[in-house]
Amino acid sequence: MNSGFYETLGYWRASLADGALGRGRFRQRDRKDFIELSKDTLRDGTLPKNQVRKVFEGQKPDTKVVAVQIWPMVMARRTSHGATISNGFPEIVAPVVTEAAVDEDGSIDLPETSL
Repeated sequence: MNSGFYETLGYWRASLADGALGRGRFRQRDRKDFIELSKDTLRDGTLPKNQVRKVFEGQKPDTKVVAVQIWPMVMARRTSHGATISNGFPEIVAPVVTEAAVDEDGSIDLPETSL
């Protein structure tokens, strides 16, 4: 097997370990603090102006870049007839995360080590 496979496997293992430490586990009420990105935004790498304003909200006026975290894969607990099934799992799980930076023009800059 090639080294890329083992690097990816190592990344997934680290992601699962982070999840076990409480990172990547959320409640439905946490969603208000997040910005949901469309597939187009992720593909193009540029946030729409309204989302740029939200990212820079509360920052100093001279801030040029804001560090963010992106969870590209988010899963919610199953519901049945409008009720959440309480089976001991978190309400929302996001096992894969990457660091990124957003500049004032909305450009999303991912580190070279991102998958």
